[in-house]
Amino acid sequence: MKTVWTKGKDKQEVDDIRSTFKASIVIRARLAEILDAKIVSKERACMDTEEYDCANWAYKQADAQGYKRALSEIISLINDK
Repeated sequence: MKTVWTKGKDKQEVDDIRSTFKASIVIRARLAEILDAKIVSKERACMDTEEYDCANWAYKQADAQGYKRALSEIISLINDK
């Protein structure tokens, strides 16, 4: 569990957060799978040849990268590693 979960919390809150985090392993694993699928879906959509016919292609690609980066950050927060 990343320390950001417990930063600034008192001992009781930290204990509660840790126990709840550990108890939610199944739902967190499923959420990580869903988010991974969204990343793959976005990567496939960005590879579509129709995407290249846009004058704002670079902005669309930058947006897609930011979306994937945000999802990856969430996955890292919910993983126990």
